[in-house]
Formats: sequence, C-alpha cells, structure tokens
Amino acid sequence: MCKRDDSSVIFFAGGGTNSAPVNFSAYTASKIALIKLCELLDAETEDCKFSIIGPGWVKTKIHQETLTAEGAGEDAVQRTREHYSKGEWTSMLSIAECCEWIIQSSKSVVGGRNFSVVHDEWGEENLENTLSGNQDFYKLRRYGNNV
Repeated sequence: MCKRDDSSVIFFAGGGTNSAPVNFSAYTASKIALIKLCELLDAETEDCKFSIIGPGWVKTKIHQETLTAEGAGEDAVQRTREHYSKGEWTSMLSIAECCEWIIQSSKSVVGGRNFSVVHDEWGEENLENTLSGNQDFYKLRRYGNNV
C-alpha cells in the first residue's frame, strides 16, 4: 500500500444493493459485503481512504448474459431490455469523474462511504458539508441504530 496521507482505494458495487433482485442473491450479497468491508477498512486504516461507488448501468457483457441466462428472472430481463432499447448507460467519463472527485476529497467526506455515480450529488459542496457533519451518512446503517 502506498505510504501517503492521501492514498485512495475505490471499490465498485451495484446491481441490487438497494433492492432485492430475484435470482441475483449471491451477486448482491457479495456487493453488500464489499460495501461493509470498505467501511471497516476505512475505519481501521488511518493513512488511506476507502470508498465504493455504484456506477449505474454500464454497458458490459453481464447484461448480454442476463438476456440469455435461464432463470435470470423476468424482471431482470425486462429491465435489461429497456436499457438496451433506450440506450441508457452510465458513461465511463461520469465514472472517471466520480473517481477523481473521491481521490481529490478528504477522508472525512468520502472515507468508508458508498456513492452512486448516477443518483448522488457528488462533487457538490452541499453534499460534502452534509457528509463531513454526519459520519453515518452514505454508510451501511439502519436509521437510528448507531451502536
């Protein structure tokens, strides 16, 4: 690991971490575990910040595999078809810009947190102030349970 005060590690999550897609339980559970691991590593490592992003729908082969997989679930197949038909994909530029924002931000703002490239207002001063003031925000928590 790099021995600099501003080192960053960025993981990628997504694919059902905020919902319960049928027949994707192993994939989704592993991503949720990665979100918590990111938070734990950040808490345990003073000289490095760990963050995780959900990139949104990125045009990758996993979606082609969903369309042809037996037992994938009609909901997953239908949502995938909609993204193909509308051409709705997250751009690699947006993902890179979010990563760059995380790298440039302080640990108090991004450390141990889960960001959505598509749905969060990353890079906005209001969000940065909120994150700095609430260490539980954008982390794997149940509201009101902080023990």
